[in-house]
Amino acid sequence: MNIKGKITWVSDVQSIRTRDNRTLLKKEAVIETQERYPQSLCFEVWGDDVQNQYLATDQLVEVDYNMHAVPYNGKYFFNHAKAWKIVLLEQR
Repeated sequence: MNIKGKITWVSDVQSIRTRDNRTLLKKEAVIETQERYPQSLCFEVWGDDVQNQYLATDQLVEVDYNMHAVPYNGKYFFNHAKAWKIVLLEQR
């Protein structure tokens, strides 16, 4: 999947401890499309890519991502957008 737009929010880097006691790095950002009716999407960057992504608010970017539905208590599902490619289109 693909989305183009402006970064409106970027989280700090988070350290997540896994069940097998490994530490993974995670960063989140929100992108808003530049359409007549703007849409927004919060996406995640995981692992070593967190250190390689210099995301900042007001950047125009193109994000390729995969959607994952994660079950919670067998009843609810939460969607996660995991970015695998981010291209800086223009820095404002």
